[in-house]
Amino acid sequence: MGAWKSLGWHTGHRSVWRFGMAVAVSGCLLAVAPPVDAQSQPGAATPAWKQLHPVSAPSARIQANETYDPATGQLLVFSGAGGSTQQDTWTFDGVTWTKHVTTVAPSSRGAAGFAYDPASKQVVLFKGDQYTSAYPSNGDTWTWNGSQWTLQHPTTTPPGFGGCMATDYAAGQLILFGGQEDNFASPSLPPYVYYATTWTWSNGNWTQLSPSASPPAGICNMAYDAGHHDLVLVSVDHTTGVAQTWTYDPDLGEVVTVGGENRVGFSTEVWGWDGTTWVQLPATPVAHGEAGAAYDDATRQLVISGGSTFSGAGLSDTWVLTPGGSATLTPTRVAGADRDATAVEVSHAQFGSAGSASAVVLARDDVFADALAGGPLAADKHGPLLLTPSSSLDPATVTELERALPAGGAVDVLGGPSAISDPVVSAISALGYAVQRVSGTDRFGTAIAIADALGDPATVFEASGADFPDALSAVPAAIASHAAIVLTNGSGQSSATAAYLTAHAATRYAIGGPAAWADPTAIALAGSDRYATSAEVAETFFPTAATTNVASGASFADALSGGVLAGTSDQPLLLAPPTGTLAQGDNSYLTTRHGSVTTMRIIGGVAAISESVSTALAAALR
Repeated sequence: MGAWKSLGWHTGHRSVWRFGMAVAVSGCLLAVAPPVDAQSQPGAATPAWKQLHPVSAPSARIQANETYDPATGQLLVFSGAGGSTQQDTWTFDGVTWTKHVTTVAPSSRGAAGFAYDPASKQVVLFKGDQYTSAYPSNGDTWTWNGSQWTLQHPTTTPPGFGGCMATDYAAGQLILFGGQEDNFASPSLPPYVYYATTWTWSNGNWTQLSPSASPPAGICNMAYDAGHHDLVLVSVDHTTGVAQTWTYDPDLGEVVTVGGENRVGFSTEVWGWDGTTWVQLPATPVAHGEAGAAYDDATRQLVISGGSTFSGAGLSDTWVLTPGGSATLTPTRVAGADRDATAVEVSHAQFGSAGSASAVVLARDDVFADALAGGPLAADKHGPLLLTPSSSLDPATVTELERALPAGGAVDVLGGPSAISDPVVSAISALGYAVQRVSGTDRFGTAIAIADALGDPATVFEASGADFPDALSAVPAAIASHAAIVLTNGSGQSSATAAYLTAHAATRYAIGGPAAWADPTAIALAGSDRYATSAEVAETFFPTAATTNVASGASFADALSGGVLAGTSDQPLLLAPPTGTLAQGDNSYLTTRHGSVTTMRIIGGVAAISESVSTALAAALR
């Protein structure tokens, strides 16, 4: 069950408590900083604050609800208070803000409990302040799945609002402590009532815990300290007017405080607490009060948005604290003369030694659906995904089949005779291989047959079977997650997929807008276009990868074979335009990975990804 433990903060201004074996903190700004020792590394730049100027961004507001959503790889902001209350939802990709229009949403509020629940893989929004004349609090609980809000109906609800809420990743649970109620309607009573109870969110309900000791009631906040694997809570001494927010920086290994308020004004100071001592970090260029702030695990940046000046003027600016570093890389290519030959070169990259593949998965080269679903099967069988025309066996594919797969090995042919003809199957059998079809009545049924061949895994990715752009990003993520890929009928659900999902309880990810519309219960990963979607998938499933793979977003073949190579290497696959300007999604992903991405592999020749785009991709990392 855990217990709160006082750390005996020596200054007397705050009480710091530790819950169980996880760390969390609180204050006025919730934030994290890059490694402070970066400047001691040869050739590395000093971590520095940078103001961004996105085309669109959340309007001026204070006490915005801001947190990182690991399930979607998004930094999420909801509502807050400004000149008028806000009721909007925004996500941040490290460079740009995206506003999400939803059919339903929580009412406007600030200072709400806002944190990720690892059990349900959703963000939980709890109560908050409505900022009306009487300052009543909301009494509801909502969840965010990456694309829409859902009102929950728990049988029990913690009292008060504005308590400390954070994710205890060590215990795999969401923890809420404290809260307050307003007593403005009763002049004879104190203006606020504070609570000192501890709660957890589980299976759609709030459950009160009974730790042997607890922090005192009062204003507080929390965040997880991955370095010490526990939650750290910091309470505020109201007699000094201090109001600071603290959170853990996974790169620095410290709990960090940013800014804050005293009786003179707002501070720009940034300090880190490593469990023993305080270390001063680069100061913020602008003093912020009551701003939204959080550490973005996907882009490894501390993000501050909005807030106000000490005079009360609202701010709508965006600042990030990024680690120092630089990248000087030249992308390499894996390419053949055509799509089938490129798949052969990808197979060479995976299985360099002759006879080292355990199986081969073969798909038609002119339609994406079977090869898309077959990517995880190829990885599961420790083999390449090769392509061929429907009616004839490609000569380069034959040569690679005989090189990579020992005689008598298994070849899984995806789809029925209309996808890969019987003469092609006979030709493979004549080469001495054991051939079996994995197929259904159509592309949706074939994807289900492939899922069955994978043993009905506990995680399922849904992607549109009507068009390829968003679906391509699913292959490496599904492989890394040991998941199957099933197909929706565009923005509607196919009957075969619906039946499969009903029969197999699983964690579901919907890749792209159409799939998210088809299954609103899934965790949605959908950007503004195919390139932003691929970046979002990369941020979610491969946040620390040192190698990035890139394939054309204008055609599907190279990304299908390359996705298997990327996924089996635990690496992302970005989609990029073949020519012209680098897509915003690619730029956002790469510019936040200075020094961390050291290798880039382009799948396909210059007709697929031009040299100018290759140069722009590399330049985005510098």
